[in-house]
Amino acid sequence: AAPGARGQLWAAGALRRDDARFARDAAAALERLGPTFIKIGQLLSVREDVVGPVWAAELARLQATVSVGSPDAVDAIWAADFVHLKRVNATAAACASVAQVHRGTWQGRDGEVTEVACKVLRPGVRDAVAVDLCVLLRAGEALETWAPRVLGQSNVDWRLLLGGLASALWSELDFEGEGERQEKFRRNMHAVEHVTVPRVLGATRDVLVSEWVDGRALNELSDRSWQLKKSVDCIRNAYCQALYVDGYFHADCHGGNLLWTAKDELCVLDCGLMVEIGREDSLALLSLSLALAARDWARVVSAAASLGFLPETLDAATRSEAERVAKSIIGPYLDSGGGAKAINAYQASTLFGDVAQASTGLPTSLPPSMVLLGRAVLQLEGLALRADPDFKIVDDILPVAARLAQQRSDTSSLLRELLYGVAGDGNSIDGSKLRSLLKTAQQTSTSATSSLDAVLEDEATRALACDEAVDALDSLGRDLVWRAIGERGPPFLRAKAEALVPRLSEDESAVVSRLPEALAALDDDAATPEDADAAPLARIAKVPAARDGAAAVFQAAIVDNDAASQESLAQVADGLTERLRGRLTDAGLPAFLAP
Repeated sequence: AAPGARGQLWAAGALRRDDARFARDAAAALERLGPTFIKIGQLLSVREDVVGPVWAAELARLQATVSVGSPDAVDAIWAADFVHLKRVNATAAACASVAQVHRGTWQGRDGEVTEVACKVLRPGVRDAVAVDLCVLLRAGEALETWAPRVLGQSNVDWRLLLGGLASALWSELDFEGEGERQEKFRRNMHAVEHVTVPRVLGATRDVLVSEWVDGRALNELSDRSWQLKKSVDCIRNAYCQALYVDGYFHADCHGGNLLWTAKDELCVLDCGLMVEIGREDSLALLSLSLALAARDWARVVSAAASLGFLPETLDAATRSEAERVAKSIIGPYLDSGGGAKAINAYQASTLFGDVAQASTGLPTSLPPSMVLLGRAVLQLEGLALRADPDFKIVDDILPVAARLAQQRSDTSSLLRELLYGVAGDGNSIDGSKLRSLLKTAQQTSTSATSSLDAVLEDEATRALACDEAVDALDSLGRDLVWRAIGERGPPFLRAKAEALVPRLSEDESAVVSRLPEALAALDDDAATPEDADAAPLARIAKVPAARDGAAAVFQAAIVDNDAASQESLAQVADGLTERLRGRLTDAGLPAFLAP
């Protein structure tokens, strides 16, 4: 069929996704249109679940070999005048949309010879991309006019969005800047096991020289192979580190930019398109992930606002509607584990209706950095689905996010904000959220066999648990004293007791009464004690997690000489001692009476 006829068939839904000839023509057309459109094809090539296996196979050719490399590129490499570069192969080892790579030899000052990859900008690419980006920016002007008619209240600043994307794509043409970004990313990835980034040896605006790494591109690995499955684990860990800790991520991780090496490691190539989101957005992403893990829709909306998807100031009605939409769209997606197949877990019509409502009824926006993150997630999910057709991205990422939150000392306040506020008072831990978070984090722990282990294993939750223990023991002790004293005894004795052992405030009494529920959340099977009239200490004693957990901590600290348990007990003892000293001083007694 003629191209026009094919287009009509496609629009009518009569053209099947297994039309190899049409897919081949489309890939060739994208290549002729230039680097920007080639990148669109590369993005679609990793989504076999969207375009089908035939189209994915044809578009995948855009990832590795775009066309024959230009022989003039070798002259550009030598023109860079690297004094340590001794040899450059005339034939390109790889050729992509923006650059081509030639293998060479580098001799360092110490005489050591290293095999290198010389990445050089393809002739004419900078001018071609400039034209593409001008078209992209003009598209932003057009979208400003007609998009509001379709998207209703959408607050998308199309000029800002497409301008941000254009800026990111233009930065890929500066190899000197790419060298700096690559070195920064390489240092960050030292924290991730089995993930490497090549060392940069030299760079100019048009040429980048890095260590040569032998390996197989992930798009060359067999589907469901153990190497591909292992690489997906490495990618997941690398992205969680990049997003939740470093605030600096790789936005172009298609299969051609990822190698599985002979050392059974993942090597990440091509740091041209890197995105720095900063500490605030990094914490907001972590907060969003923790809120999703806890199914806390109010905090999901707050985190979305912090990331720029919604305005920071929302009236009560709009916030309530945003929470409803988040719960109706994301809730079933999370419950089914996320991923491309999650949509099958519930009616698509409901999903699409809510998506339409979200677009037209809420003042949504699209920050450029989050668009690039979404692009990266689509690429990575496409690779993961090749390794495992049942891959569920939410089930895969959220446990790592929860673990990172527990390991980071600077996220104690984030965990506290998420876990407190059962009755809206912000004074006690929400047991159901605590259970969800700990069970989620425990999935990626190599040593935690219980929720208690998960609490003590990492710094942030351990610090939070110790603070809670100090508050709990102090309040329970005071409650016990006043249950014994009551209104009996001489007035002067009760006055002294008030100074040394203050009565519980209403908020403290509420916290103590709910403490058994929070502790029961640490136990997978135990129910909350039902005798609400009994003393809190008696109710807590009936909670296996509290009774057995305390015994386990003391045994680990005293018998097993476990450092984390010893540190936890010392922190709790110091907190209680500090409070007692303060009360002795307030009562006019010497502070040294405290232990």
